Amino acid sequence: MKASLWTGMLLTAILSFATTACASSKDDDVTNNTNKLANQEEGHWVYSVSGGQATLLWGDGTEKTRSVVMIPAKLGGYPVSILGNGADNALANNKVSANYLLLPTSLKTISDRAIYDFNDTAGWVFPKELETIADSALVSCQGGTFYVEEGSPADTYVTAGGKTTAYLTDGNYNAFSMSSGEEGYVQPNGVYLLPAAMLDGSYSTEVFIYANIGYKISSVTVDGQPYDFLAGAPKLNETTILYTFSQGSSSVTVTFEVDPEDTRTENNDNNQNSYTAPAVLEEAVADGAELPEDVSDYCGVNSGTTSKYENTMGISTGVYYAAGGTLYRMVYHSQKTDAVEYYSKAEVINGVYGAEGLVFGQDYDLIRLYNYYEEITSGPGAGGIVALYSTFLYKEVTEGEPDLNDFGLVTVDNSYVNTAALFAQRGADITITNITADVHTGSQGPSEAGNFFGMGSAIHVDGGDASTPATNTLNENTAYVRLVNPRIPGTVNSIYSLASGVLEIDGGDVFSCSSGGHGPYVSTGGQILINTGSTGIVGADGSFNRDVSSLTATQRPARNLGSMTRNTDDEMEGTFNTHDDDVTVIVTGDEAGTTLATDSGGGVILANQVSTRAYGLRSGGVYSIGSNESWVYLYNSTVCSSLDAGLVSASGGYIYAYNSDIFGVMGIKTRSGGNAAASETGITVEYSRVSAYYDDVDMKAVYDVADPADWADSMAETAMDSNQLNIFLDKANDPNFIEESLTWWFMDKSLTPGYSGGNKFAVIYIENSSTPVYVNRSRLVNENYQQYGTLDASALAEGQTPADNLLISVEGGGSGNVFFTEENSITLWDLTGVTGETCELAGDFYLGVEAVASDDPNLGTGSNTLNATFTSSEWTGTVLRGDNTGVINLVFDSDSVWFVTADAIVSDLTLAAQSCISAAGPRSITVAGTLTLAGQVITEDTTVGNVTFVLDPEAVTVVESSGSDPGGDPGGEPPTP
Repeated sequence: MKASLWTGMLLTAILSFATTACASSKDDDVTNNTNKLANQEEGHWVYSVSGGQATLLWGDGTEKTRSVVMIPAKLGGYPVSILGNGADNALANNKVSANYLLLPTSLKTISDRAIYDFNDTAGWVFPKELETIADSALVSCQGGTFYVEEGSPADTYVTAGGKTTAYLTDGNYNAFSMSSGEEGYVQPNGVYLLPAAMLDGSYSTEVFIYANIGYKISSVTVDGQPYDFLAGAPKLNETTILYTFSQGSSSVTVTFEVDPEDTRTENNDNNQNSYTAPAVLEEAVADGAELPEDVSDYCGVNSGTTSKYENTMGISTGVYYAAGGTLYRMVYHSQKTDAVEYYSKAEVINGVYGAEGLVFGQDYDLIRLYNYYEEITSGPGAGGIVALYSTFLYKEVTEGEPDLNDFGLVTVDNSYVNTAALFAQRGADITITNITADVHTGSQGPSEAGNFFGMGSAIHVDGGDASTPATNTLNENTAYVRLVNPRIPGTVNSIYSLASGVLEIDGGDVFSCSSGGHGPYVSTGGQILINTGSTGIVGADGSFNRDVSSLTATQRPARNLGSMTRNTDDEMEGTFNTHDDDVTVIVTGDEAGTTLATDSGGGVILANQVSTRAYGLRSGGVYSIGSNESWVYLYNSTVCSSLDAGLVSASGGYIYAYNSDIFGVMGIKTRSGGNAAASETGITVEYSRVSAYYDDVDMKAVYDVADPADWADSMAETAMDSNQLNIFLDKANDPNFIEESLTWWFMDKSLTPGYSGGNKFAVIYIENSSTPVYVNRSRLVNENYQQYGTLDASALAEGQTPADNLLISVEGGGSGNVFFTEENSITLWDLTGVTGETCELAGDFYLGVEAVASDDPNLGTGSNTLNATFTSSEWTGTVLRGDNTGVINLVFDSDSVWFVTADAIVSDLTLAAQSCISAAGPRSITVAGTLTLAGQVITEDTTVGNVTFVLDPEAVTVVESSGSDPGGDPGGEPPTP
């Protein structure tokens, strides 16, 4: 009996063990499952070879857990000259406290995105032989000391990036080598420079030794002394030893000898060269049907030797599949988890005919075959095994099946694995109207494949080009999908574009309520454009318009167009109000679910006329990660985050907002390092309103627990498990609960609420970051202060602390750089004319206490720094400090003025004219650095009007920050945003 079409099919995926070796398959027409036979594996590393040189592609995950990561100088006997291929991360997610990364003296090049998310690295050793370091070689790698040789290319690179530098000179490092005979290898291997700081006996690394087949380990010499683990024991073919670095560290040397008793054999499990496909059964093919060119090609098992991108694409699918200019509908789907089902498309044709009676060319036209098996070494699934041996059969969709102008409902429940409503790959070119993608697919595959490559998304667009760096101009359409009035009722990731794919959205509603479930999401150069047609936002040359003189401001959508509620099945569902067809409403309901997000490899989100609401912990309105590779452009929109910032830049990600309303417990947030010198980095807001606020009423309406008074009752009434929504639990970590979080905001109105809270309510919040912020003709308002900042105790509940009126807060070893332009009482921010509010600045700047060592890898240590530059701007406020540490430098041009509200301590203060400072009554400004007044450096205490300047270089203590880049010179012209 033939298998039914998709409707009614039930798929199960049970995690199990398998032992098949890896290879890969290829379908050049549509699938882009490119065969990577060039990839080879040795020890803990995967590499490719070209021109006699090796490129280290990625590791097996052990590098994520080591306190000392050492890149080998040779793999497979070839010199490793390149780290990373520019598309995949070679090294990622090492968060071991104060780890070291050592590069061998033989390495020549570090490619884009080679190193990602090394959050807590204490030391980086970049030898003088390193010739080329890509601008985005390090992403989300804040902090640490870069050990370089003076005048080397590495010195130039790290100095230009504003990173902490220490020079390797005679006496402050050890030259260290690891080597072996040619009858095997040792990893790591090569010559390294060991900084004195890591030679205190507290740092170790594992040394893996392997003898070639027919050989065994003969001797190991460590720092000139025989290593006695071999004494009196049988010789070993391979082993791992622990090496501890000390002041005596000099070398590890290994020799091998013949082993006539070696029983190991070559690994030929992939059968690549010996496989012979079966003859295709005549009755299994329709008359006149042309078989695929690769029908007999061997499709082995892909594992860690294949990139995460390729594996994710291979095991992802969709109810509908678009590629090569054609739309297909799935008619058969199999994902075995116990053993390989088919090794070639010939086997598929015969197998599904025998089991289901399906005939190629009649019941289906396209075969997608991919076999995957991997031991997961990192991420939430670490220690487990994922095996998916996938067969997907599709039939070409003819006109009206379905109607592309009224697509209708596509449902995928959570018993299906990695299955989108629509999965598009290279060559897709399609417009779909009125699709409702109700997708709750299960997700299995490489670690972090959902974040990096969109696995499990409702709409999934793969452009097929994961090697071309992301760009901030419109991509050539490697894959193009346009959705008109889409409805996404709920899923993990809602809408995802990657690998240079382009996805356009017009109107519609999007809801996601799953931990890590974002709204529209890009990575690896993908692009998503929302409501941009006929707006002039995208130029004829593919550029994205940031010229305010040529942009048209339109009415912003309200922030209450979307919310969520718990239904009768005790599940959260999105609720949406009626809105115009050219408005898109996005709601995310669970933790780590940003409404507009970029991730590793970057890309572009261009959003016009969107209204977004994020409810969960660590869920920003906009999240952009990585300078020069991630761009989010926001026009005529309203974004709102209930427990994070409205706009979040991580590691220097770029965000531009025009004529937009931005709400969050912090309006703007920069975090995790950043490169202040990068050409495309930072957050720029123009003609926008940025507000810091918390909506207690709304949160109580949608969350189970949103008030500490309810906590005890809630705990008594129901088991608090990881599926219950509230603001006090970090569900991703077991779950985790911090009792102190019950007082944040609820008792101290100056602190943001919830498990991930405890930060200062500020319109601009800078956390361990040097990423610049540009505020141009925009209104900054601390709504939390307006509502809860009264000093009248009767207006607050008993024991509550009133809110501060903070415009800027710098914490966690941050080095903030903020530029204000035309923030004054005559400039109107709202170009639509709905409000008559002006842009003068009213509030204080806060410099947090010296940051001490923390288990949180996102926070640095040391003093904080703030550089603020004012151009044609008026500021009423003062400088507040958590303690007498840190640096705050202020620069005012001749058209700017500081109305001082309270005594303050600053570092450098530059006033272009005496008229730049004023106070209603006597005020004292202590200057710990240099006071420049009307072009003259002042060397003694002086008074201007009601303000007395006191010169006191010992007023503050500056402790060097080890967790973020130092700030730039605030005295120069602000860079072009």
